[in-house]
Amino acid sequence: MPDDSNGPSIQPLLSDPFSGRRVGRNHANLGLVRQWLDICNTHHMGSCIPNDTSRVALSIGFRPIDVTRNKIVTELPSLRPRYVALTYVWGEDKMDMEMLRTLKVSVCTVEDRVKTIDFPKPLPRTIGDAIEITRSLGFTYLWVDSLCIIQDDREDRHNQISMMDEIYKNATLTIAAGSSPHANWGLPGIRIPRSVSQQTERIGPHEFTVAFPRFEGINYTGYLTWDTRGWTLQEKILSKRLLLFTDLQIYFRCGNFSFAEDTAMETGSLSHDIRRMPNPLQFDSFRYDFQPRSIRERMLNALTFGLFALEGEDTPIRTYLPTYAYLIKEYTQRSLTYKKDSLDAISGVLRALDPSELAFCAGLPRKWLPLALLWQPEVGCRYSIDYDARTGIPSWSWAAWSFSADCSIRSLNIEPPRRGSPPPMMIHYKDSEGRLSWLFEDWTSGTPNELLTKSWTELSATARQQLDLSGTLLGFQTCVGVFGIKQRVFGRDSTLDPEDKCWDFYLTDEAGRQVEKISTCRRVARKPGPHQFIALSTNASSYLMRATEVDLKYQPKKSTLKKKFTYIGCSHTRNRGEVIKDTSEEVVLPQRDWSVTDVMLVEWRDDVAFRVAVGHVISTAFDWKPERIVHLG
Repeated sequence: MPDDSNGPSIQPLLSDPFSGRRVGRNHANLGLVRQWLDICNTHHMGSCIPNDTSRVALSIGFRPIDVTRNKIVTELPSLRPRYVALTYVWGEDKMDMEMLRTLKVSVCTVEDRVKTIDFPKPLPRTIGDAIEITRSLGFTYLWVDSLCIIQDDREDRHNQISMMDEIYKNATLTIAAGSSPHANWGLPGIRIPRSVSQQTERIGPHEFTVAFPRFEGINYTGYLTWDTRGWTLQEKILSKRLLLFTDLQIYFRCGNFSFAEDTAMETGSLSHDIRRMPNPLQFDSFRYDFQPRSIRERMLNALTFGLFALEGEDTPIRTYLPTYAYLIKEYTQRSLTYKKDSLDAISGVLRALDPSELAFCAGLPRKWLPLALLWQPEVGCRYSIDYDARTGIPSWSWAAWSFSADCSIRSLNIEPPRRGSPPPMMIHYKDSEGRLSWLFEDWTSGTPNELLTKSWTELSATARQQLDLSGTLLGFQTCVGVFGIKQRVFGRDSTLDPEDKCWDFYLTDEAGRQVEKISTCRRVARKPGPHQFIALSTNASSYLMRATEVDLKYQPKKSTLKKKFTYIGCSHTRNRGEVIKDTSEEVVLPQRDWSVTDVMLVEWRDDVAFRVAVGHVISTAFDWKPERIVHLG
């Protein structure tokens, strides 16, 4: 049983509001689900239903299952069909049958030239149960990825994946197979019984039950198999109304309420949470007193019910970037069967976060690239990359790496950088037709730098090879510094620790003086130095470093003038003479006035650098030699 933050509660089994209800182990209460949908349709004034502005996009290539005909149809009677979507775990490695897929040979054309697709049989139980539920709830169409995408058609698969955000955003309802470890498991309470029985007890004339955890209690704990997979995150976030099947009971979540089988809490009133707050992540004093319970819930609320744009007054640095950072933190702790799916599996929710063209480079927001490049594995997390096996993903993207836990942007500041600026960047990429193109980003002049423009026309063979492999290549005009990696910041370095586990290590100059720290693993730290670092940006240091982590030589100082008095021939009554001298004294500046340079440890292949780790050094220790062009693959 998952933990509920408020502990178990005893509820009487009555029909009155906010009392308990019986939950059958063998049969889910679909009649209750119809009631929830009616309440949402009738009383929530359209705040939970899909946004019609994007619905037209689904008319191109959208092919759901017609559950009344058991056919996958490619032409629909309406441009805005009401349909149900299914989100589930394939789990092919755990199934006792091969996962069935729609292939090109299944496509056929009937007499009126309407294309249909016969889906294979026997269907996996989860998909079969979803079809039965769709019929029972009065819907005609159901969308399931394994059947509604032609899996051996590369172009169709690409087009359908690019529509994933629209498909789940526009679904009238999304069925989630929360407790099903694979597609042939089934939905608990439909054809298979739930594994957990409701516990009841009669005391006198009253009957009581121990309440199941609330929706929030299982939604943010990793208890559900479905909630540990990479693909299901965007399906969960983008769905406007979610019907979650678990081994406990059914849960229903819309934009205003969450309902459950075990508690009679249906009401037609509107929530004072999500829809009433224009921006769920903005904590101004004039907002409603109610706040979501956790940053995770705030992130999900923001993405699901109040999508943020990248531009806007005071929005990006205070809401957009923290939302993006927590989204990546949540996503990277989930698992994927195929690493090559890392970007596809989150592309829909990234488009929801910012739908503008070329908004993201390899999963990082282009307009905030210097900050986004500072992602790091969590301390204690095992992580790795196979530089030669990357498929369409550069080394500087979190999507190219594997994590045992998650990664985060630990050094993300809530204010824009106060000192210096990020280096100009040339983003080389391949467009949709495979042609080489580029974007220029300069946070100072705003015009292409001559050296960077020249580097575009003279990319080396190695740089072009990496561009072909990863699809994106960064060109920096920046400085390169050399530092050593010393002992761990906390704890003792032990040979018993896995070599790929992330820890914080001190960085040192050539004389062994500390200049700050880096997050990396023993395998990297024990390599003989010195190591090369490229400068990414310069910021205020107060949120990053402590004075004890920087050698006194590099602590920023300022000279102050003091008058020194020397007395001569002093008597009991007066000074016979005095000499006044101006002397200079160095005083360490307050830590808030220090500056820190964010750096990236790199390894080189010819003239192309590859990310190894990121850290920061006190700016006074960085060797600001003449800038050079660095290509990062």
